[in-house]
Amino acid sequence: MREPSKWEPPPEGWIKINVDGGFDNDMGKAGIGIVIRDAFGKALLCSWRVPFRARNAEETEAVAATEGLRLAVEWNQEKAILESDCASVIQAFKCVANFGVRFSLLFVEESNRG
Repeated sequence: MREPSKWEPPPEGWIKINVDGGFDNDMGKAGIGIVIRDAFGKALLCSWRVPFRARNAEETEAVAATEGLRLAVEWNQEKAILESDCASVIQAFKCVANFGVRFSLLFVEESNRG
């Protein structure tokens, strides 16, 4: 088993959007959480909510990433790094970004964050 990686701050002049989603298959319920931090690790924005239309874990992660990006664009004008533990969602966002995102954005996937 791998050691959980330690959270690393973004470079100066950037923000990091950490997102996560959880889905309970038995109950069919989901929850998402978002934390946006600056280069000093200071939390600039925290949010959570219950997405009522999520149908599975991957969709819940996608909702978390979308909401994190929306909040970052709405509340901050810095360049951003989106970090998620869902490789398929990060890959999908990378594909979308290749079609002309108008702000600086990096995508990071970590399979075992701490």
